[in-house]
Amino acid sequence: MDKKYNFSYEPVSVYACAVDLVRKCSSAGAIHIDLGCGYAAIARQIENGGVRYIGFDANQESVSTLQSHGVEAYELDLRDHDAVVAQLASLCEKYSTVTISILDVIEHLDYDCALLSRIKEAFSSEQKVSLVISVPNSSHIDVAIKLLAGDYDYLDTGLLDKTHTVVYTEKNLSEVTRKNGWREVAARDYHLEFSEQFSKQPSVLLNRDVGIGRDLRKLKAILDPASDVYQFVRAYVPDDSLAVETQDGVSSMSVSVSLVFPQSVVESEVSALYVALSGLARSAAIEWVLPEKFVGKFDGALTVSFYKENGLESFVATSLKTRYWSFVKNPQEVCVSALNALIENFDDARGTPLLELVEVREVTDASQFQMFASLSTNASWHLMIPADYAGRFQDFEFAYGDEGWQGFARRAALACGISRVAVEFSKVQPVSPLPMERAAAFSLVLSDPVASAYIFRSDVWAGEFHAELQQLSARNSVVQFDNQTLERANADLQLQLSDLDQQFQEIVTSKSWTLTRPLRGFRRKVSRAKDLARAFVRRPRLTLRGVARAIYLRIPGLKFVWSFYLYRKMRLAQIIQDKTFSADNLLALNALSNNRFVENGRADVFKKVEDFPEIDISVVAYNSARWVANFVASLEAQNYPLSKIHLRVVDNGSSDNTVALFEEYLSKEAGRFASAEVIRQQNLGFGAGHDRAIRKGTADYCLIVNLDLEFLPDSIVKAVTAAVNDQGTSAASWEFRQIPYEHPKYYDPVTLETNWSSHACILLKREAYLRSGGYDHAIFMYGEDVELSYRLRSFGYSLKYLPGATVLHHTYEEAGEVKPLQFAGSVLGNTYIRLRYGSLSDRVIAFVLYAALFIYPSQFPGSKKMLRQNVPKLLRNIPHFLKGKGPASVKFPFRGYDYELIREGAFWSAEAVSEAAAIPKVTVITRTYRGRGMFLKQAMQSVFNQTYPNIELLVAEDGGDTQRALVESLAEVAPAHVSVRFLANEKIGRSGVGNAAMANASGAYFMFLDDDDLLFSDHVETLMQCLNADTSIDAAYSLAFEVTTHVNEDKTSYVEELFHTPAVFHQEWDYEVMRRHNFIPIQSILFKKELYSRWGGFDLELDQLEDWSLWLCYGFEGNFRYVAKTTSLFRTPADQNVRAERHALLHGAYDIAVASAKGRIEAVVGKPLQPV
Repeated sequence: MDKKYNFSYEPVSVYACAVDLVRKCSSAGAIHIDLGCGYAAIARQIENGGVRYIGFDANQESVSTLQSHGVEAYELDLRDHDAVVAQLASLCEKYSTVTISILDVIEHLDYDCALLSRIKEAFSSEQKVSLVISVPNSSHIDVAIKLLAGDYDYLDTGLLDKTHTVVYTEKNLSEVTRKNGWREVAARDYHLEFSEQFSKQPSVLLNRDVGIGRDLRKLKAILDPASDVYQFVRAYVPDDSLAVETQDGVSSMSVSVSLVFPQSVVESEVSALYVALSGLARSAAIEWVLPEKFVGKFDGALTVSFYKENGLESFVATSLKTRYWSFVKNPQEVCVSALNALIENFDDARGTPLLELVEVREVTDASQFQMFASLSTNASWHLMIPADYAGRFQDFEFAYGDEGWQGFARRAALACGISRVAVEFSKVQPVSPLPMERAAAFSLVLSDPVASAYIFRSDVWAGEFHAELQQLSARNSVVQFDNQTLERANADLQLQLSDLDQQFQEIVTSKSWTLTRPLRGFRRKVSRAKDLARAFVRRPRLTLRGVARAIYLRIPGLKFVWSFYLYRKMRLAQIIQDKTFSADNLLALNALSNNRFVENGRADVFKKVEDFPEIDISVVAYNSARWVANFVASLEAQNYPLSKIHLRVVDNGSSDNTVALFEEYLSKEAGRFASAEVIRQQNLGFGAGHDRAIRKGTADYCLIVNLDLEFLPDSIVKAVTAAVNDQGTSAASWEFRQIPYEHPKYYDPVTLETNWSSHACILLKREAYLRSGGYDHAIFMYGEDVELSYRLRSFGYSLKYLPGATVLHHTYEEAGEVKPLQFAGSVLGNTYIRLRYGSLSDRVIAFVLYAALFIYPSQFPGSKKMLRQNVPKLLRNIPHFLKGKGPASVKFPFRGYDYELIREGAFWSAEAVSEAAAIPKVTVITRTYRGRGMFLKQAMQSVFNQTYPNIELLVAEDGGDTQRALVESLAEVAPAHVSVRFLANEKIGRSGVGNAAMANASGAYFMFLDDDDLLFSDHVETLMQCLNADTSIDAAYSLAFEVTTHVNEDKTSYVEELFHTPAVFHQEWDYEVMRRHNFIPIQSILFKKELYSRWGGFDLELDQLEDWSLWLCYGFEGNFRYVAKTTSLFRTPADQNVRAERHALLHGAYDIAVASAKGRIEAVVGKPLQPV
């Protein structure tokens, strides 16, 4: 091999990509064959993994060089297929796992590349064989743009190497490998935006940021997602069925139109349309695409394909067998005769534009703009979408409700063009809307960044813009005429003003004016004194703060003093707060965070449950008639099979018609359940009622349910799925999330473990319940859930919180409501629980707390009387609650009359995410670097736990790709609603990495999550609820815990010392306050992409306060919304010296950050800003 190909291994290179794939496919003790190895750049990397490396090359010199360096290598001509097969068979015979790499080789062979087919002959079916191929992308953006202008520059190496005999694109690479019986299983392409074609053969066409070169780059990126791929690096496994499929020559265009039905389609409506279409002479030209729930129900003459649940977008992108497809949201609207006319009469001589079916009378000569403006999306089946549009342009919003479909259809029309097909409809169709006005059409297109990108430099649209400008010019003539009229009126006013001025001069020179001058002077002085006094009283405190800042910024020693003061103030607040806080509180929180590193912190594939287990549902009722109808309706409507549910209703002596309602319901519907019964008893309390129902059942899992709640469709399915996946762990309960008011207690954002669970709706493991003793009958109501939670933990079990399993709980009539029974029961329950699980001091405090309530003002009329009535009961039960705890050594938190750390925002009203509405994508950007794997894994898991259903997680590394393997391994277990991408960068700093990530993000909204910060599961949902409710809002931000943390030296573990929300964070949006100091932590805010499009990203010159400087830009003329709920946490150093150094750096950057933002804003708005 020529020495010009003697490349070394680099951590960001084609070779690194290939090594990553080899490692995925191989393991220690395997063998790796490198065909066409050259100078074996990957040899040492492969051998470091415990794999035997053997290189083959036709060049004797390179082979000899490798052998002299201790690399096992042999001379071999790859054109001699028999010799290749013999060598591979001989060397690999004893290995069960074999990987083969062919890097930068097949482009030097013939197009058929029969070598790929022959090498499979060397292996048996018992051997695990994988193939890794790399080839240059001959359609790279630099090559494509130059070719467009007629340039095709061969060089000695690179994309257009003079020795290449075949040029490869992604499509023909797939064709060659499939034809030879290899199925692609992984991709690790090497991206390089600017190739040697750019650097060695400069051209005005390749201009990056300006001119037509910039526009062509945008167009290429739209048409080809792989436009910046320098080399395709792909992994394959043998699959001879692909070769047979290719040889059979099955045409991918064997049918003309696919009718695609959404997941929600009604079976009866589909059946009626199926029967109607089966009679068509050209029925073979129609493919049906249905949800997999219809498998086996439509076997007949028509071609039917099925997509998996949540797999519609993927199917449309990759699996359609047709030229066109139509989205049939309402099968009853489809006109069979019109569809038949399309199939029989359409002339495809002009390509594959989007087709719109219209009545014959509506077909007139119209421009593309006119057809776009009048495009009707009401009847979705009228539009025939080119089959390759969605996949090529990565546009899948058709599945996101009516709004998503409308945007998708319009973008498809712009990208593909529109052609109208005249048909006659034999049934009534939805009314088409009136054509949009010209300005409305412009606004619609220009407000959609993707749509606007489709029309740049378009002569059609340029003509329309010209016409609009002509109209504006005509309007301008009218304005000019009006302006002349105003000028004449202004001249008249000037004359009047001159007359008045003359009269004024006569007054001030009069004798009376002269005589009263001293009186007027005295009056002015009094008025000025009043103004000064008023200004002094009303001046903002922030002015004093600004003076203080100016002083200590200029005296280095005071920076440390100020930092020390703030830290000690925070610590003092923690120390001197209510002495009713237990000494075990922090230890209990640390126990939760420690589990991030062990059992519950693991990231596993969440397996779908195919055969759901039977469960017992326990409901306790007491005068609950008003809740019965909604409860049973939601139980019937949810997706867990009723035939797997044993329903037991325990009535605690209701005096209303609760029992009659349940008995009436079960008399009709009991047969749908595995079993169902109503149990009547006297009112023994909430826990005792459930205990009776649980002990009557036998199922492995028991679902405890309040009657005043309603299930969402997948609530029970998600909870049982989580429980089944947690088999073999210590988990004993799975708590449902409640809306509109989520319980505000702290839970671990990574493991979702909690110290206690609310039992309004919770799934319990029967074995754990019975072993720990079940509900304590001595607690009548309120507190029984905390007590059982603590008891389960005292027996060594853990408790899980399930934010994704949501129920609607009608717990409060209004926010902040105080319930008398809840007050009295909670006070008594807290005392009992302290006696059983608290330390000696916690037990003493229990009685102090109880006594203090007789001194404090009454919570409501009669509260102290209720407390007095409970005293005898409390004294009787003391011996009972001094025992009963399990043997495990765990810590139990107590915080006054509460237990766990509270997240602010208990009465923030949450809503269920609408499945019908379009769900905008949110990109979460995580910046990281070498050695941060422990933090990064936990941050990613907190994103995986998010309840918002459409998230892109973009991990951007500064200075290499050391975290790629971790990110890709976690991406494999990511939930379906979170897509994960990794972005490697050179060493460009925090700001540079953030900007690179925003430039690559595909979401409509952005947020940052630094790798050592964490999100509670509702963070994105909460902020997006706020943004969706008011489209004028540009960004929303919420409260966050500051967690002071000690991190060990190798960054593999840490101890959290203090959870605190700084008072400065409780700040409604006020730009003037933001100009003085930052009150928004970087992970707390979620903002529209348009802010980045207008202002750009971080200032690359800033190493500190780059986020604050960015908020100053984004907030200028922006509309931000404050959400008073704690939804995230961020870390700061617990070490006082480190805090002081960090504080000094931040204060040193203060003026620089302010000046940076000020300069950027002035550059955009074109005028100077007022000083702070």
